[in-house]
Amino acid sequence: MKGKIKNRLKRGRLPVVLGGLGVLAVAGLTVAVILLAGRSMGRQTVSPSAGGRGTIVTSGNTGALQAQAALPPQDTYYRTRMSVTWAFGRSTEPSATAVIENAPDNARTVYVDVTLADTGALVYTSPFIEPGGKLQDIALSAELPAGVHDAVATYHLVDGAHREITTVSVAITLEVSGTTH
Repeated sequence: MKGKIKNRLKRGRLPVVLGGLGVLAVAGLTVAVILLAGRSMGRQTVSPSAGGRGTIVTSGNTGALQAQAALPPQDTYYRTRMSVTWAFGRSTEPSATAVIENAPDNARTVYVDVTLADTGALVYTSPFIEPGGKLQDIALSAELPAGVHDAVATYHLVDGAHREITTVSVAITLEVSGTTH
């Protein structure tokens, strides 16, 4: 028996056999991990405290998810085109520097609400703006005292029935130089 082991060692067969066994062990371990992961997929949940909602992929929904992924993205970005400093003599008179545009390459119609950053008071609401549309000479709906006011312009992206889909907010500054008469 000793002679046979020595002959195999000399011919290099033992290292090949041990290497083959190692590859089989790694392959078996990989298959076991995949099988265990597959069994537990249907039981997973997404915790709201973990940062939101998710979609669990199961054998029952892969077709629907693949079909959804194949659709071209519609709302993956939104480009804002606007001035971020609006200067007014009086806030209720048109501003030559206030401009809001719905860029032509955007997919959605929008409307814009402007609120004061400190109080949340609504000071302007735009009409619907189609992609490529532009508003200028904007006057606020509220009288603001002279001074600099931090504000937020919130773009409301809407569907074809003008129902809100999502929002995009931009910080802006309202500079009022005149006073109420």
